[in-house]
Amino acid sequence: AYKQHFFTTILLADSAFKTAKMESHNLVKDDAVDTLYTKMFKTKMPMELAGGELNKTMDWYFGPSDYKTLTSYDRNLDEVMPLGWGIFGWINRYVFIPMYNFLSGFLAPGIVIILMTIIVRILMSPVTYKSYLSQA
Repeated sequence: AYKQHFFTTILLADSAFKTAKMESHNLVKDDAVDTLYTKMFKTKMPMELAGGELNKTMDWYFGPSDYKTLTSYDRNLDEVMPLGWGIFGWINRYVFIPMYNFLSGFLAPGIVIILMTIIVRILMSPVTYKSYLSQA
């Protein structure tokens, strides 16, 4: 799989490849130009021929890097999304994403983000207050 800011490209095979070599190269040679999104991706995967023919069932996903869309395929495509390590990944997956999906059904996305920020600040206020008192 290759993931960029807004789009993801995933090649799905029924059986795993024995080896795969993945590369990415900057297409812009000038350092003054932003090279973050101008890249060439290359993947080499040797495949075995069975009886002189290539018989391998594969699916190709090229679409948005949207967590809800990737989880709807039920093939672990959501693992492409970096949700954080350890407990932060769990909090993002099981608290913030469901809360955002629920609230965005009623409100505009910008309002949802502001509301979620206020909720997190309120939940963290006892810890922040205790820290404030210990410094005084």
